[in-house]
Amino acid sequence: MSMTPHAPEVDLHKAMIDPGATFKAPEDVRDHPSLSRDKKIEILKRWQYDAAEDDVAEEEGMATASASLTRRIMLSLNSISTEHGNSPSPPTKHGAR
Repeated sequence: MSMTPHAPEVDLHKAMIDPGATFKAPEDVRDHPSLSRDKKIEILKRWQYDAAEDDVAEEEGMATASASLTRRIMLSLNSISTEHGNSPSPPTKHGAR
C-alpha cells in the first residue's frame, strides 16, 4: 500500500478574501487536488481582479508585486478551462468581461 501525500486543507473564506496569502502561486490553486474546478476558477478570478488593481496602481507609480503574476493567473485559468472545453474571455484591468 503506497502512501500518497495529502494536500493541505484550504481555508476557502481566506482564499477568497486574499488568494495571495493562502497560495504561494496561481499554479498552486490550479493543481490543488481537493478544490473543485469551480472553486479553482473562483479563486483565480478573485486573484486576477486583485492583480489587475495592482497593475493599475503600478501604472500610477505605486510599487506592486511582480508584473508576471497576472499572466500566470491567466495561464492557470486557461489551463483549467481548456481541460473542460471552455475558454475564458480576456479580462480588462478592472475585471470587466
